[in-house]
Amino acid sequence: MPGNQQIFQQAMNQGHSAAWDMNWEEAVTHYSRALQEMPENPQALTSLGLALFEMGNFKPALDLYLKAAALSKDDPMPYEKIGRIHERMGNLTEAVQATMQAAELHLKTRHAEKAIDDWLRVTALRPDHLMAHTRLGMVYERMNRKEDAIAEYLTLASLAQRNGEMQKASQLVEHSLELQPSNADAQQAQRALLGNQLLPRPMRPHGVTGALRMAEVRKLNQQGRSGTRGLDPVAEARQQALVALAELLFEEEDTPHTEKKSPPAYLPFLSQAIQHQTQGNDAQAASELEKAVSKGLKHPAVSFDLGLLVAMRDRKKALRFLQEAVAHPDFSLAAHFLMGRLYRENNEFTQAVSQLLQALCLADIEVAPAEQAEGLRQVYESVIETHSRRGDKEKLQTLCENITTQLNRPNWREHLSAARQQLPESSEDLPPLPLAELLFDSESSAVIDAMSRIRRLADDGRLASAIDEAFNALLHAPYYLPLHIQIGELLMKDGQIQAASEKMMLVARLYSLRGEIGSAVQALRRVTQNSPLDIEVRQQLIQLLTKQGRSRDAVLESIQLAGTYYQLAQVDLARDTYANALRMAQQAHLERSIAVKILYHIADIDQQRLDWRSAVRILEQIRSLEPNDSAARSRLVNLYFKLGQDDAAHKEIERYLASLESSNDANRSIDFLQQVVTDHPEKLDVRKRLADILVKGGLTAQAVEQMDAMAEEMISRGNRPGATDILRTIIQLNPNNVNDYEDLLNQIQREG
Repeated sequence: MPGNQQIFQQAMNQGHSAAWDMNWEEAVTHYSRALQEMPENPQALTSLGLALFEMGNFKPALDLYLKAAALSKDDPMPYEKIGRIHERMGNLTEAVQATMQAAELHLKTRHAEKAIDDWLRVTALRPDHLMAHTRLGMVYERMNRKEDAIAEYLTLASLAQRNGEMQKASQLVEHSLELQPSNADAQQAQRALLGNQLLPRPMRPHGVTGALRMAEVRKLNQQGRSGTRGLDPVAEARQQALVALAELLFEEEDTPHTEKKSPPAYLPFLSQAIQHQTQGNDAQAASELEKAVSKGLKHPAVSFDLGLLVAMRDRKKALRFLQEAVAHPDFSLAAHFLMGRLYRENNEFTQAVSQLLQALCLADIEVAPAEQAEGLRQVYESVIETHSRRGDKEKLQTLCENITTQLNRPNWREHLSAARQQLPESSEDLPPLPLAELLFDSESSAVIDAMSRIRRLADDGRLASAIDEAFNALLHAPYYLPLHIQIGELLMKDGQIQAASEKMMLVARLYSLRGEIGSAVQALRRVTQNSPLDIEVRQQLIQLLTKQGRSRDAVLESIQLAGTYYQLAQVDLARDTYANALRMAQQAHLERSIAVKILYHIADIDQQRLDWRSAVRILEQIRSLEPNDSAARSRLVNLYFKLGQDDAAHKEIERYLASLESSNDANRSIDFLQQVVTDHPEKLDVRKRLADILVKGGLTAQAVEQMDAMAEEMISRGNRPGATDILRTIIQLNPNNVNDYEDLLNQIQREG
């Protein structure tokens, strides 16, 4: 049963608008709503498929395009997308099949160039694909592109020769010479056949490197999983790194040529690095990847992969790369684990224990209940701090071996989950117990107990005693950051804002140096909540959020920072900060509402500085983003009038009224015009436009009120004919006091 066409079309339009802004999450919401109304509409299916594809949700996107292809059997577009998705998933056989189907459909509808593009893509994926080369040769010949046709026929001849079909190879070469007797490649091929020499092997065209590399990664991943229930943490991170590197190739190949002058210099080295690594040539892979880095490639996956690849031959270099990767959630656990292993192999057991405990902490948090994450993180801080001061080499070495045994296994999650069940339940007023308790007799229990006493004292309102207790505990655990955080919070409660801010900033810097960006962000947020005007803290917070890839949060904090500058009367800095926030929002493709909010702030500043022309440009941007924003429209009209651009103001009014009229929104039209009249009561033509709409809407009394004001203004200007016309219009409307207007009209006529 068909759904509501109006709802469907509205949802599709909203989806297209979001897609235009590359706000794919919002586009998915609207397109999904459209599909609820029309579940088998091909356009809705392919639109939702595209949005999901752009978000990297390849499997659901593939299902949608398959359904669209079944519904629109003669449309090549779904098959092209199916082919591209299979490429991204590393399914080359399926990609070739779908792309060949798309090419045949293009040819059927006489779109030869599009068919050629698809066949070329097939030959890039499968250089020995006979049908694709055959089709290309035939179509090129029909289009009189003789050299291109000959190149395909010679490729087919080479494939035939290698299959032992010498007669067919000879026929293809002879046909090439018939097309163009002077063709040097065909002549050389003929000489090679006569001399029983092999023809050149078909070469893979430039492009689709990402698809081939993704297929190699997929094959390697399947081999890695065979015979096991899962992978150890390092193997998991290695897989994620390889997939991320292959995705980098895709991203560059998918970028339209109009958007870039030339491909990045690192691209060929990256491609070779993936190929060598999937073939087990780790040394060569590392060499190619380092070349890519020297050419400007920077990505957490690259840092982790290089750290892993060079670990056995260059320990210092490996540690440097792994330290760069440790801040990214996908590689943090494995990077800590690898660094711990490198320190252990060099008999640096204190550093090794610290890194391995960090890895165990992340693994423990992953398998523990989500609500225990923060508590566990704080407990491990105490554990790590305690063992970093141990001097017993034998015990440290034993601890290294114990942690490595727990983590270095394919079923590490299941193992840790089972181990966690062996721990005793902790009481509500105590933090959760870490898995580390199973590996050693905890020397950090005294600090954990002190933390509990500090909390109880603070809850009882005994802040001074709590602070004293905290500083006493600090003597036993000077590097335990959760204790420093607790001191900062106590200082905040005690009104010592400056001291608390300094403490939290110190904690944030230490967390950041250790690669724990999330914890650093939390520490800085505590400061901004209690000291919102602290500019330095806000700037550090924005830097950390940006480093962590949390673009939306970074933009929102930038807006707060700009507001702080504004409160401190640093207007230029406020505007610059808003402008920077706007760039960040656009680059991250955040929702339009954020961009509009920022633009309004900038427009306000420009208006206050009497830079009206700049404010007009900003408001015009808002109008483009939100065409139905009446506030932006009225402010824009107001500025046009102030700048003496009356024509532009009237055009803006009419454009907006036309859009409101198409949506039958008379009330908004009235509100909009009333705002303009309030700002510019002397603009009688605007009053006239408002009066006309009021009359049309049956609001006679309000219309008469506007006309009355118009007539009075015209009389004061000496425009008696104009006033006479207005009064006659009022009389025709027959208001309650029509006699008064008749008397006034007669008086004007007598005086005239």
